[in-house]
Amino acid sequence: MNKKLVSIIISALIVTSLSACGNKKSDTTVDNKNKENITITNPDDKSDENKTIQTSAAKTKPNEKTDEDKTIQTSATKTESNEKTNEDKTTNRYSIAGIDNPSEFKNTFNNIKELVASNDKEKVAEYINFPINVHIGGKKVAIETKDQFIKNYDEIFNDNVKAKLANQKVEETFVNADGIMVGDGEIWISVFNNSAHKYLIYAINNN
Repeated sequence: MNKKLVSIIISALIVTSLSACGNKKSDTTVDNKNKENITITNPDDKSDENKTIQTSAAKTKPNEKTDEDKTIQTSATKTESNEKTNEDKTTNRYSIAGIDNPSEFKNTFNNIKELVASNDKEKVAEYINFPINVHIGGKKVAIETKDQFIKNYDEIFNDNVKAKLANQKVEETFVNADGIMVGDGEIWISVFNNSAHKYLIYAINNN
């Protein structure tokens, strides 16, 4: 073989070998760069922005629930309050007489009954609205003072008036805009806001 040809072939082989090595090195470099990129942009690492968003969301959810609970609780409280108010209006049979507290009135009514039954003249006189017209000796008389009332007590609260009051159940009283009627009208009771006692006897029909 011609020495020149052999030399050319050897040179060609060396160039080819060098070229192959260069491509392999280039591929390795590219792979390393890709690995670096992959490491830098690892999706498992959470950015500060993502962490901030998640923290904000975690804080917001409990607050939203709290506000919702408050709304529900407030609504329930208002509903209960409205129901109680409506119930009071429905069960207050004395409202037409201006009585806004049935329990308070019932206590006063029963207290007056007990005082009359025990013949406690002075205490009964505290529940009288003066002046009050009554019948004394067959005549209509205006009783102006507590002392005058006590002096004539036995004739004012005669047996008939006492019996009517004793037999009267507060829940069965007749009620209208004039007040609460006892018996067949022997006693009338109404609201007096400017007195020591809120509910007073303002009429006694003892004739």
